[in-house]
Amino acid sequence: MGEGVTISALTINGEVFDVKKLAIEATNMTVPLHRAIASRQAATVRVSYSYTLNKGSHQRTGEVEPGAAFVAYFFPRIAVYDDIDGWNKLAYTGDQEFYNDFCNFKAAITVPKDFVVWATGDLKNADQVLTKKYAQRLQDAERKDAVAAIITADDAKRRDITAPNAQNTWRFEARNVTDFVFATSDHYVWKSTSLVVDPATQRRTRVDAVYNPKHKDFEEVIDFSRKTVEAMSYTFPKWPFPYAHETVFDGLDQMEYPMMVNDNPTETRKDAIELTDHEIFHTMFPFYMGINETKYGWMDEGWATIGEWLISPSSTPL
Repeated sequence: MGEGVTISALTINGEVFDVKKLAIEATNMTVPLHRAIASRQAATVRVSYSYTLNKGSHQRTGEVEPGAAFVAYFFPRIAVYDDIDGWNKLAYTGDQEFYNDFCNFKAAITVPKDFVVWATGDLKNADQVLTKKYAQRLQDAERKDAVAAIITADDAKRRDITAPNAQNTWRFEARNVTDFVFATSDHYVWKSTSLVVDPATQRRTRVDAVYNPKHKDFEEVIDFSRKTVEAMSYTFPKWPFPYAHETVFDGLDQMEYPMMVNDNPTETRKDAIELTDHEIFHTMFPFYMGINETKYGWMDEGWATIGEWLISPSSTPL
């Protein structure tokens, strides 16, 4: 386990701060400004930082196995200042849930050849990082109801999925979300489907299941995921799913993020159904509502448990 995010340089509105002289308490660093930032004013914060991915100690983030990783909490954030508690100074050391402001993200993720990337946000350069066959499969999946295989186990073995560069840079953009995460693998399979979530506008959401083909319990996760997104849109809370995609990734945890879920393999079909329902239901609480997950855990987890109760019976045969 590394030290987490390490900041090497910091400027705010052009003012340079010596990071070595700033007080760091747990995961919080307080920066005293020489000139206050008034209400409704803007500030430009520039940070140079590094992050070493944890190996062998996966807790919500880190290496899943050789050739696969789920990466979260890897960049510094400005703490939330709200009208109830002021600054959110809770130290996030692994067990706590998170509380972030709504943000817009543009991310460029550079990985070696053969590694595919899934992330919060829309992939903006599919034609540059995927070879033509796979870019077309992804485009087709975004327009069709049927479940399709974008990457099969045989495809992964052929090593013809990504552009033939030593490294490829995957570009994602997301608007009005509270966090950004990504996952990558050079041997996972990728199943995908899409559905109309808003009949008034005909807007569609793409649903993905990305997993190690050795984990047979994940084979039906694409169906469970699609059914959950459909139920949220049309049954309860009968609210069009807000994001363009929802990706369930085969990781070592049970944790939700905007547009992404990091789920571990399960022993039973029932467990897989309930876990999928639960984590996707978190899309509304905390992400769409922007709540403080730790302070209002009863709301956050209670809501997701309602999702299990409502969706699981329809997925489990009598």
